[in-house]
Amino acid sequence: GQKGYHSKLIGKWHLGHNHALPTQRGFTSFYGLPYSHEEGFPGPNPEDLVFPPVPLYRDLDIVAQPFNESTLQPLYNNEAVSFLHNMSASRQPFFLYVAYEQPHVPLFTSANWPRVSRRGLYGDAVSEMDASIGLIMDTLRSLRMDNNTLVVFSSDNGAWTTPS
Repeated sequence: GQKGYHSKLIGKWHLGHNHALPTQRGFTSFYGLPYSHEEGFPGPNPEDLVFPPVPLYRDLDIVAQPFNESTLQPLYNNEAVSFLHNMSASRQPFFLYVAYEQPHVPLFTSANWPRVSRRGLYGDAVSEMDASIGLIMDTLRSLRMDNNTLVVFSSDNGAWTTPS
C-alpha cells in the first residue's frame, strides 16, 4: 500500500465482485471467495433460483470453481501462516484480514475435522474456526510478532443453524 503496508484478505469478501474484488479496492493480495458460499447452492426459496458455483480466487484469478468446501479451511490456514512467515522474513508492516465462512450456512467442516461437538455440525464448524484462529495466534507467537501485532476479532455471521 501507499504507507508501506502489505495488505491481504483471506476468506469471504462479499462487497462486490464485478470490478470490485479486494485487489481492486486497495488490498495488495486476496485469497478467498468473492461472496457467501451459499450462493453457489440451489436453495428452497425460491426453488427455481440456482446460482453458478462460487469461485475461489487468488487476487484476480479464479483458481477453483466450484471450490471444495472440505479443503477450504486448511487452504485458508496455510495461506495465513505462509503470509505471516513472509511478513516476518521481510519485516514489512502488514494488515491481514481473515474472514471465515463459518458459521454461515450451509455449514461445513474440513474432511478430516472430528465431528464431536454436542452442538452438532454448527459446533464443529465453530470449533474448527476457533482452532484456525489459534493457529494464527500460535504462528504470531512463534515468529515473535505477537507483542507488535494488533489482533481484532469480529463476526458478521449469526448463530442460527436453520435459515428462515
